[in-house]
Amino acid sequence: MSDPETISWPDNPFWDYSLTVYRKPGVAEACLALQDRVGVDVNMLLMCFWMAEKGGGLLSDQAMARLLAAAERWQQRIVMSLRLARKALSKDEVGPAAQLRRKIAAAEIMAERIEQQALWGALERPAIAAELLLPAAAARRNIESYAQISGLVFGPAEIKLRDRLIECVFGVP
Repeated sequence: MSDPETISWPDNPFWDYSLTVYRKPGVAEACLALQDRVGVDVNMLLMCFWMAEKGGGLLSDQAMARLLAAAERWQQRIVMSLRLARKALSKDEVGPAAQLRRKIAAAEIMAERIEQQALWGALERPAIAAELLLPAAAARRNIESYAQISGLVFGPAEIKLRDRLIECVFGVP
């Protein structure tokens, strides 16, 4: 398998944005907590943020459905399979098992990037709803739309996590 750093990837501002946002304090932890608790696709969360901040604001229901359709199969069949394989190997593994875990982790990141490329490609204009909101408010609404359309249920603890995540990304509650 090729090293992901040597692959010639198409230009994707969404991927670049995601890397920057994911490194912000508290973002990775909150994203992964929502992934573990309710099954969110972190790439979809990041798309909700990207659209809110860089892409024009509030995603229309049609655009959200198109994005979910673009990501769902790859996320379910490839990304989640790699994640399960990686998690099956303990972080305490040594020798060849530890090497395998690192290679699976690298493949998982590569699969996430491929999913983001699919999301980027599925983003057509007009993607935004007519209503304009501040980025934090648009992100909240985008995530609510994502949850509703995909059937995810956010209880009080997950809503609190979502709001903390928005604060970490935008610096405002």
